[in-house]
Amino acid sequence: MALTSLHVQDVCYGGSWQAWNRNQICKYLAHETVGSKYVALCLKKAPGIIDEKRKNKQLPHDFDKMADNCPGYTYLKHIQQGYDI
Repeated sequence: MALTSLHVQDVCYGGSWQAWNRNQICKYLAHETVGSKYVALCLKKAPGIIDEKRKNKQLPHDFDKMADNCPGYTYLKHIQQGYDI
C-alpha cells in the first residue's frame, strides 16, 4: 500500500531504482513496515512527523539539500497513492 512502486521509481528516485545521485532522491520519501509489508510513504504533508524525525536525528544529514520533486501525498499507510492511480 502507500506509494506505488512505479511512482517511487519514476518520481521519488528520479526515474532510476539505482538512485546513484542522492540529490535526485525525493527528501520526503520514507519507508516503514506496516504489518508484514515494507511500504514507501510520503512525508511532505506530515510536518509533525518530519519535526519528530529531525529531533530524533532520523533524517539524512543532507535532508535540506535533497530534491523536492513531488507535489506531496497524504501520509497514508493503507491506501495506494501515486501518479499512476
